[in-house]
Amino acid sequence: MHIPDHAHAAVKELHSYWQSIAPEGKLPGRQHIDPVDIALLLPNIWLLEAHREPLRFWRRLVGTKIEEYSGRSLTRGWLHDKGEKAKLSNVHKSLSDVIETKLPN
Repeated sequence: MHIPDHAHAAVKELHSYWQSIAPEGKLPGRQHIDPVDIALLLPNIWLLEAHREPLRFWRRLVGTKIEEYSGRSLTRGWLHDKGEKAKLSNVHKSLSDVIETKLPN
């Protein structure tokens, strides 16, 4: 996946980190992520676990900036437990694409 030149520097940094830790042809797992390596990015990212049959996502960690924006705590819980169904449908589609393609989105 190519990141556009006009992408925010933090997006470029996270993409570079993702590529450096991802096993060949696979998605990086939590065992590959060292929060120290991306400490400045943590407030703006979330870490999700993918569960299958049916495909659903567990919110393991949600950055403080994301929680500030949402106005509530989002860490720990199923993705669809909180939020508007229409918005979450788009998020679920994007996350499903990540699982299928094994590329960041």
